[in-house]
Amino acid sequence: MGRRGTSFVASALHDREIMNIQRNFVSPEPIHSQNRASVLATWQENAGGGIGIFTFVVGMRVLLQIIGAALGFVESPLPSLENMQLWLMIAAVLGIILFGVLMIVRSSLDELVQYGEWQAMAAEIEELEQQVSELETELEAVQLSHQNAIDSLADARRALHQNMAVASTKYRAPEQPTEPPVQRDARWLLKLAYGGSKWGRDYIVKTYDDWTPTRWTAARNILEEARIARTVGNRTELLYGDEATAATALSAHCQPNSSQFQSETELVQR
Repeated sequence: MGRRGTSFVASALHDREIMNIQRNFVSPEPIHSQNRASVLATWQENAGGGIGIFTFVVGMRVLLQIIGAALGFVESPLPSLENMQLWLMIAAVLGIILFGVLMIVRSSLDELVQYGEWQAMAAEIEELEQQVSELETELEAVQLSHQNAIDSLADARRALHQNMAVASTKYRAPEQPTEPPVQRDARWLLKLAYGGSKWGRDYIVKTYDDWTPTRWTAARNILEEARIARTVGNRTELLYGDEATAATALSAHCQPNSSQFQSETELVQR
């Protein structure tokens, strides 16, 4: 596959893991992207905290005035107008302070939560990148092993072909020796003679273009030397009663040549 293929596979694995993270991860929406209703609800909650502290301070002041009057510490169960204005101002300031504190705290908490979630996602991405790097290393090792196996197989195949070629040359059966032409001609004349066909010199030379008187005479002489035929006047006679016996006699007569070819064959085999 090569290094380019490895990079491509690793990139595809990396992209797939990132897509899975993005598909499954729900990130908190930033404040600037929240809808208007959500922002208004946050403000109302924080304002409710300020109003709560305001009413708490005013109510506690009135409650203390009533208790003091009941115990005889003060004459009137209700505070004076000036005193009430003072405590209303104190309660309002405390409510405004609480509202501001709640706004700061809730905004900071949202930012901290968002930062923590983004940090967790970044750590997960880094872990996946490490896994992708390990997979790349494993893939390269597998590709190297695969290439080595292919090279070993090719070497084994070449060695096998070489051994087959050597064995074919070493153990090839030697070719059988070719029968001498004159012996082959003599055997053919026997086939014609015992088959009832004409096999005299004049007829053979006239009928077959590649036969000459000299060729016919040489074949006839082999038959006479083997004592298969004899010439009486202008007529050649056969001395054996069948072709098989005559052919055996011819082979026996030509045995020295056959032995020579057999010796050469045995020498080649060694």
